[in-house]
Amino acid sequence: FQERKIDEIKAKLEENLWFGTPIIAFYPSDRIVAEPELKVIDVQSIKPWNVYYNSLDVSVNFKNFFDWFRSLEDIENEKRLNEDNSYRDKRLNSVRTAITNFIGNITSPRVRRQPEEELIVEKENQQLSFQNLSSGERELIALIGDIARRLSYVYGGNSNEGKGAVLIDEIEQHLHPGWQRTIIPNLRSTFPNIQFILTTHSPQVLSTLKRENVFILEDFKLVKDTPHTYGRDSNSILWDIFGVEKRPAESKEEFSRLYRLMDDESKAKETESLLHDVEEKYGYYDEEVVRARAHFQFLNES
Repeated sequence: FQERKIDEIKAKLEENLWFGTPIIAFYPSDRIVAEPELKVIDVQSIKPWNVYYNSLDVSVNFKNFFDWFRSLEDIENEKRLNEDNSYRDKRLNSVRTAITNFIGNITSPRVRRQPEEELIVEKENQQLSFQNLSSGERELIALIGDIARRLSYVYGGNSNEGKGAVLIDEIEQHLHPGWQRTIIPNLRSTFPNIQFILTTHSPQVLSTLKRENVFILEDFKLVKDTPHTYGRDSNSILWDIFGVEKRPAESKEEFSRLYRLMDDESKAKETESLLHDVEEKYGYYDEEVVRARAHFQFLNES
């Protein structure tokens, strides 16, 4: 009995020594969110130092997160059934809270055992299979859940207090443009003490960052004098940061031709015909179409 007690005290001391240790994790651009197998693993043997297991692997499929979640939920369910129906595992709750806080309309991730095992969630008062969610939703659940899982190894149920550095390549991957606009604020609010190092080619993502937080690399060299990005529209960021025109070259040339025709009074009919064509092609209320139409009307009234 004494030896067992000593071992328990020793294990507790070892875990306490790790409390507050910062995590490190890397999520590459080819991260894969496959259908969860939900295998049972020995979660009791997981120690705080396992937080660094596979943390910098160049390939990620989130298998560890799904297996860990299912196995810990098995233990939670057993305790609820046999001891206390109100029991909730603090580590699982930290993951559930992180996912709900981040995504908002998706709650209560859990494993359904019948008729077959699968991860399910609640979305807008409907029960949905994880596999029936969009690729962006699946990736966010897996990503946020995995970060919270790693933090729980060291911080238990206080993953929102966890510290560390997390690298995510192509953060906008699979995300709707609207979600790209909220991904950075949500990461900051869900994991306020984590330093995120992200790569992106998304003007929507960049528009939520101040320029002191943006670093541009060209040929693996840091570009000096980063332009302002915060709060700017996507087209201006595309041009100033990525050097991409707001319109495809063919469309740009079509409008240039239209303006050249306007300068030649002898080609008024041809101008009017082309103006009608661009209205049909790009829409009557397109910004450049409106400008061209106003300019044409001004010339006719002069």
